[in-house]
Amino acid sequence: EKFHVRSTGSYSFILNQPMGGRKSKGGQRVGEMEIWALQGYGAAHILQELLTVKADDIKQRQMMQLSIVRTGLVPKGNVSEGFKAIVSYMKALCLDVEMFEGKM
Repeated sequence: EKFHVRSTGSYSFILNQPMGGRKSKGGQRVGEMEIWALQGYGAAHILQELLTVKADDIKQRQMMQLSIVRTGLVPKGNVSEGFKAIVSYMKALCLDVEMFEGKM
């Protein structure tokens, strides 16, 4: 799966990810190979930001912008809409999916 990332512009209604393509001021694609490269460099915080706040987490994006302006601190991200969609598809297939918080 590919994620689109850019600073401002329109978002798709299905996954709340930035629109693709130059005409709709689409974002830069971050694919599987790029994600693996960032993992290899140990860039966990950059990956978290790219795959949540800069991709499809609308509420957290707004909170982050306000927090950076007010305090200079960056809040922690949430679960992305893409992941929530995958969980919904799995539940539609009658698979029992549970999400846990913290260390396992």
